[in-house]
Amino acid sequence: MAIPLSALILDDEAHIRLFVSQILDQIGVKSIFEAADADEGLRLFSERRPELIWIDSQLVRGVSGLETLKRIRAQDEYVYTVMFSGEASSSSVMAALDAGADGFIRKDTSPAEIARQLLEIVADPEEGDGSAAP
Repeated sequence: MAIPLSALILDDEAHIRLFVSQILDQIGVKSIFEAADADEGLRLFSERRPELIWIDSQLVRGVSGLETLKRIRAQDEYVYTVMFSGEASSSSVMAALDAGADGFIRKDTSPAEIARQLLEIVADPEEGDGSAAP
């Protein structure tokens, strides 16, 4: 299993960025960058090239999380991407996966379960299928 060494958390809520940052730190991510909107997130992605992008599906300012995901995928088809949302209808999950998300995790998921799903997403394909259920 390859733990990403760097990650970008893109969420407009500071307490959610802190929550996710703590989980990423616990699983061994060394460099964690944070952005509160799509413009800042896209700039940090271009500058820092993190191995994992954590995107809030419902960003308040600028373009949506889904559009941000599409823009990131257009630049890098191999970066791990996780869509994070408080709402997980089947249509929103499918839209994220169709746009290139490697996983979709609900915001009300426990920290231990988020860590487990994240590790499954970044798992070596030899060790598993690399997918995570919502």
